[in-house]
Amino acid sequence: MIKRVQSNLVVESIIDGFMMVNQSGKIIDANQSFSEIIGYSKNELINMNVSDIELIDNYNDILKRIEKLKTERKDRFESKYKKK
Repeated sequence: MIKRVQSNLVVESIIDGFMMVNQSGKIIDANQSFSEIIGYSKNELINMNVSDIELIDNYNDILKRIEKLKTERKDRFESKYKKK
């Protein structure tokens, strides 16, 4: 529990935008920086799928990336997001 709290504090304190998605690409968390960068509130983001704001990859590409992350446990990619 303490590690999770510490991790949350780190994610919220960084200036880089950060979001977390589930296995189907639904946004389940985002930090304040990410919200400010793209102009959606955290509550708005949590009701969205990453494909709703992703400009480079389509939904199938996103699912492939998620599958790769599940097996390889890491990935490096660049994304561009649609601003509100």
